[in-house]
Amino acid sequence: MTDERENILSAACALLMAAILLRDLHGSMNPHVRAAMPADLRNRMQSTCYQDSFNRLPVDIQDEARALVLADPDVSAARSIDAGARS
Repeated sequence: MTDERENILSAACALLMAAILLRDLHGSMNPHVRAAMPADLRNRMQSTCYQDSFNRLPVDIQDEARALVLADPDVSAARSIDAGARS
């Protein structure tokens, strides 16, 4: 893998992790807590800019980044905790 591809893949993983984190955090928050947040933070949490940027990457980069992120044990553990809190 070239250094340029590694850098792009690393950035793609960061974008995807940010999108997942903000989406999961926003979804798990009590609506009253979200309403009390400062507007700039609430707007960032509701923004789809990270996911939109990720979606504009080449499909092969998206697929590889998705596989790396979803295989990360910390991501998997956090998502299972979040899923347990929602049920």
